[in-house]
Amino acid sequence: MIKTYTIPFAPVSLNQAYSTRVVKKGGKSIPIRYLQPAYKAFKATVKEHLELQGPLGFEPPFSICFLFLMEKSSFYFKNGNTRKSDVTDFFKLVEDACAEHWGVDDSKNYLVVGHKRWVEDGKLDFLEDAYKSPPHKTLRCTIKIVVSPLDENFAEWDGKLIPDIKALVDGGSP
Repeated sequence: MIKTYTIPFAPVSLNQAYSTRVVKKGGKSIPIRYLQPAYKAFKATVKEHLELQGPLGFEPPFSICFLFLMEKSSFYFKNGNTRKSDVTDFFKLVEDACAEHWGVDDSKNYLVVGHKRWVEDGKLDFLEDAYKSPPHKTLRCTIKIVVSPLDENFAEWDGKLIPDIKALVDGGSP
């Protein structure tokens, strides 16, 4: 069994997601990390989109693939330089939102794959203003999330280590 979800907006990077404030307790300064409001809004919107696409339908442990489909032109600045995009920073908040929505600990994701792929402009359905103050306002992207329960050896994804990326890019099933 494989479940595929689509999130029709750009991911956010972890690079500036967390801030730290210092509180005093018993005469000691204790740093506390917290998620910035724009990133909380991003996670909440991801969970809303997951809810619209139905329940997961199986229990952990999981294999999970995050496929980031990005329009080519949104990856270039006006001066022609390429925008940096670190795929591992992109999927952590999406993974956290998925785990919260499904009510599981993300440590049950035994196999995690992140893949970014450029597609021709105009080929994606995406929402530009899906959540308030998106950190990547100019990045045009759709996220595909493919989840599968692992086999008894925790080794395969329905017979494959990763889903069929080309089929997902072309709009098919993994």
